[in-house]
Amino acid sequence: MSGIFKRFLLIRNSFLLVLILIQLLLTGLAFMLTRLTLRTIDEHEAETREHVIRYVTNTVDNFSANAEVSALAVAANERYMQLFAQKDREGLLKLASPFLVELKQHNIKQFQFTSADFKVLLRVHNPSVFGDDVTTSRPTLVECIAEKHQVAGLEQGRSGYGFRSVAPAVLEGQFLGCVELGSDLDQDFLEKLNANYAGRWAIVNLDKGVNLTRDVSVLNSINEPAGSDILSRDYTTPAPILKSLLDLQPAYEYRPKSEEMVLYIPVRNFKGTPALYFRYVSHTPYYATVRAIIINALVISLLGMLLTGLVFRALYGAIRNPVHQLVIETEKIKNFDLKDRVVINTSLTDLQTLVKAVADMKMGLQSFQKYVPANLVRQLIETNQEARIGGKLRELTVFFSDISDFTAITEQLSPNELTLQLSEYFDHVTAAILAHKGTVDKFIGDAVMAFWGAPIEIENQAFQACGAALECQRQVRELSKKWKAEGKYEFRTRIGLNTGEIVVGNIGSEQRLNYTVIGDPVNLASRLEGLNKAYQTEIIISEETYERCRDSVEVRLLDFVIVKGKSEPVRIYELIGEKGDISPRRKEFITRFNKAIDLYLAREWDAALKILSTLLEKEPEDFVTKLYIKRCQEFEANPPDPDWVGQFRYETK
Repeated sequence: MSGIFKRFLLIRNSFLLVLILIQLLLTGLAFMLTRLTLRTIDEHEAETREHVIRYVTNTVDNFSANAEVSALAVAANERYMQLFAQKDREGLLKLASPFLVELKQHNIKQFQFTSADFKVLLRVHNPSVFGDDVTTSRPTLVECIAEKHQVAGLEQGRSGYGFRSVAPAVLEGQFLGCVELGSDLDQDFLEKLNANYAGRWAIVNLDKGVNLTRDVSVLNSINEPAGSDILSRDYTTPAPILKSLLDLQPAYEYRPKSEEMVLYIPVRNFKGTPALYFRYVSHTPYYATVRAIIINALVISLLGMLLTGLVFRALYGAIRNPVHQLVIETEKIKNFDLKDRVVINTSLTDLQTLVKAVADMKMGLQSFQKYVPANLVRQLIETNQEARIGGKLRELTVFFSDISDFTAITEQLSPNELTLQLSEYFDHVTAAILAHKGTVDKFIGDAVMAFWGAPIEIENQAFQACGAALECQRQVRELSKKWKAEGKYEFRTRIGLNTGEIVVGNIGSEQRLNYTVIGDPVNLASRLEGLNKAYQTEIIISEETYERCRDSVEVRLLDFVIVKGKSEPVRIYELIGEKGDISPRRKEFITRFNKAIDLYLAREWDAALKILSTLLEKEPEDFVTKLYIKRCQEFEANPPDPDWVGQFRYETK
């Protein structure tokens, strides 16, 4: 494929590749532009968040600073201190009331004098309430009186959170108590923030629990719609956000569904620990802008690709289609799929030459595959094996088949008739073997040789071989019925199977190789095929084959034979069918026959003879039953030697 691709690039119209590069360039530029624009939007959003955070922080700092300066100024005023020392509530109220009016312009709404005994002397903002003890409710006052130094910052009192500045009141070295100025974090405060940054504002408590699942709740809010969760006075902050707030770090989140930005700004109390946070929710154009940018980028990219694609289609149509078809054809050739002719139309001279070369190559291989098993070549290609002289010792199952009385049949048919009928027979036998993952080795006259387990190892090779043998017999029976109806000779085939350690590989010369198998197990398979004639059976398998698939097939023991060149007898079996694939009547016959053979081997001739005689009545044409009846009768009359174990009845030739 790479060679064809290189040729594709070198032909005279290869400049069209530039159009593909233009498409990629347009797409890349659109992508880069989108990324840069999105980065700019992100930076703008970050600046907006920073402005809001800075504004809130500055506002809080200004309130705190105003309260601190004003509290120190009152504590330094001798007139205030004289009235405080005299505990002149009326005088203090008269003197402080105008100052409180001025302070309210800076959002300072609380002005209070507290004695050294922790009792409120005067609340200028609420003079009717005084004399109460602040020991448990005002930690800033407690600290100022106890430590006699200024305390400023956020504090939670009876009425809520506020910014307090508490300054020690001293007159001529005598500690009188504290002067306190403060402003509440209420809706007025939020309205001031909303005047510059419109949205939904809320103040949420952070100082009620002890961990990240603390019970946060809303203290104040504005612009929240009716029925929203913020008004339920119970608001749960997301855990990651809450963790940042507890570290006194601002946080934010975007809500794509509602296209909103939620900004969280923490505020510490006078002790420096997080106490609450401002929650600011505002509509953001971020998502609408991002959508517009992405849509525009996609439109530009698609238009660019469409226009260049149209040009590409027009210019490359004469090249791409023939090359694509050539790739398909070469893939087929690589996989040894040679069924169809190469028909590719092109107006380019170079491609015409290439198409003709591929067509000629495929035609030559079509002829070649008639001499070499296509499935074998395909398997060698799939396993990436090179045809070299050499072999490996592997466990394989070997198959031999032969046609009964083939010589007599050949004498009755013309060469053309014989060739056509034999070819049809080979087609069906080969199909059955291939369907069961076997490899057809060769055709030897009317015989077929095949094996399982090479070049690709397969599971249950013995069972697959048995299945192929049974399928071959089924196919031949169907063929014979058809041939009989056509007035042709019927074929009856015999099959032998054996499994064993066999040398498999490429055997031959450097000029010509044959991928085949050699060894004693191969010879035994061939001889088992021939033994079918002696026992008048169709399929004989060896003990080695039977042991590897005994749970999957039905057999009956035929005999013990001595193979030529061997001294030990070999058990052989007639293959009846697959488990569950024979009739109950046949199953019962095989079971009783095998029982009779067990009695025969145990020298119980009379008991075996009774069963065999009964079986012969049911199957009067069964040659093997007749054979064992005759043997039982002979052994009853002339018992064998004491070392006899029922074997070596036949010696294969």
